Amino acid sequence: MISASELRRRLAGHGEAALLDVREQGVHYGGHPFYASSAPLSRLELLITDLVPRRSAPIVVFDGGEGLAAKADARLAALGYSSVEVLADGCAGWRAAGGELFSGINVPSKAFGEFVEHRYETPR
Repeated sequence: MISASELRRRLAGHGEAALLDVREQGVHYGGHPFYASSAPLSRLELLITDLVPRRSAPIVVFDGGEGLAAKADARLAALGYSSVEVLADGCAGWRAAGGELFSGINVPSKAFGEFVEHRYETPR
């Protein structure tokens, strides 16, 4: 278990962590931490080797409080992933610790594109 404030410190310090939202994709698109990837529990075994190929990589799984993250933790351990933590209180814990939730898909690349557009006044 990792607190949202500890995870925020780790990410701010450029620590390594794969942040996986194990809720279904539609729910994920409604609001998630910036760098979170969608890895629905229903498809976790199919997606995990593409998302996190190194089994020793630090992984943080989270949900919306419905207990999916604990199930994902157990499944990942059974698959040989050795450094999995569950985000305490899921998305609610993230927001309570001052973290923002972003809606949509491909959020980092869209944010980068908007930054470039505004910073360098690219033509439309």
